[in-house]
Amino acid sequence: MLAQRIGAQYLIPVISVGVNIDVAADGTLEDVSGEFAIALPGKWCLSCARIYDAEMASIELADVPEKQRWIQRGYINGADVKAPAVSHLNMVVANLALTEIHNLLAPFKAPILHMGYNQLRGELVPYMDQRNPNCAICSDSALLGMGDLEPIPDYEQAGHKRSNLMLPSTNQWADDGEIDENTDLIEEPVDSENLAVHHDP
Repeated sequence: MLAQRIGAQYLIPVISVGVNIDVAADGTLEDVSGEFAIALPGKWCLSCARIYDAEMASIELADVPEKQRWIQRGYINGADVKAPAVSHLNMVVANLALTEIHNLLAPFKAPILHMGYNQLRGELVPYMDQRNPNCAICSDSALLGMGDLEPIPDYEQAGHKRSNLMLPSTNQWADDGEIDENTDLIEEPVDSENLAVHHDP
């Protein structure tokens, strides 16, 4: 959330790369997947694309006792595994993102700025996102291009107050949990100076 806010305020591209593993009760793998997203200033942001979960962010930024309860569960749903070996998954998703960064610097194809990878199925799924005109982060009436005119909040200090971490009610899913999935594929190169990188564990 903080990386995207800084990116929107200071017009810096933000890159998100993350992976997920779900294990069923019987120990079988239900999901081994990952995704990357490159949010460009003036287009959609990570909030519009629903890359991060405001509720999960509130858990991650909670006070120590509450946070410890979630840490003990591990980051793989349904399995008591603290540090699984997923280097191959990480490398695939990271290199997919790197390819698109290369393409922004020296265009050689139509860009794909948001893509999912399902390792169990061997599938690549491109997503085409649209900026929410009412987004509390990147809309023209919100933080886009505000720079030093808008103070950056201290999310860590406010972490114990969940209400302070939820996105404002102007965000598309803060009200009704729905998002417009119409397409807005970006086709032009971007000035790539100072890429801000955001990584989801």
